[in-house]
Amino acid sequence: MIKGNTDSTECQLSTDREERTENLLGWEELAAGVAHELKNPLAAMRGFLQLLAGRVADDETNKNYVEVVLHELARLEHLVEDFLCLGRSTSVRLERRDLAEVIREVVAMASAQAERQRVSIAFTAKECPLVFADRYLIKQVLWNLISNALAAMPQGGRLSLCLAPAQDGWVKVTCRDTGEGIPPAVVTHIFEPYFTTKEDGTGLGLTISQRIVALHGGKLEVDTRPGQGTVFRVWLPVERLS
Repeated sequence: MIKGNTDSTECQLSTDREERTENLLGWEELAAGVAHELKNPLAAMRGFLQLLAGRVADDETNKNYVEVVLHELARLEHLVEDFLCLGRSTSVRLERRDLAEVIREVVAMASAQAERQRVSIAFTAKECPLVFADRYLIKQVLWNLISNALAAMPQGGRLSLCLAPAQDGWVKVTCRDTGEGIPPAVVTHIFEPYFTTKEDGTGLGLTISQRIVALHGGKLEVDTRPGQGTVFRVWLPVERLS
C-alpha cells in the first residue's frame, strides 16, 4: 500500500515537471518572438540617435540627453539579445566539436576588453576527445562566463581557462577569476532568471548558460569564496545522450 502511494506520487511529480517544462518552453519561444520583432526598430532608433548626436555635438545639454538615451537603448538591445538566445537555446544542433578551438575563439573575442581592464587571460588545454556540441550555444555559455569574470575584476586580475578530460566520458571546462568572489547570500540565486547585481545586467546570462549546458546533457557548477575569486565549471559528456 505504501509502495503504491509512493509510485503514484512520483508519477504525479514527473507529470508536473513535464508540464512546467512545456510551459517554460512556450514562454521562451514567445519571448524570442517578441525580441525578434523589437530588434529592427531598436536598430533604427540607434541609427537616428547617432545622427542626432552629431548634430547636437556643440550643445552640451542635448548631447548629454542623447548619450543617456543611447546608454538605455544599449541596455534594451542587450535584453533583446538575451531573449533571442533564450529562444535559440530551446533546441541544439549537436555536431562533433573541438572545444579547445571554440574556447580560443571566445578568448579572442574578449581579449580587447580584458586588455582595457588589465586582465590577463591564460588558456590551457589538455588532449581531449571531440564532443557533441552546438558551437553557437557553447560559445554563448563561454562568453557569458568570461564576461562575468571580467565584470568581477574591474581593477585588473587574472582569468584562467582550462580544458581537460574528466572521468567516465566527460570533459571539463574551468573558468577561474581573481575577483572579489560572490557573497553567500547572492550565490544561491545566480542561476535564477532576472536576478542580477549589475547595474546594466539583465539577469539572464547564467540562466541561459545553465539551460544550454543542461540541453547538452551536462552541468554547470560554481565555487566561490568572498575575497578569493570565483570558479565556474562546465561538464559536458563526450557522447551524444539519447
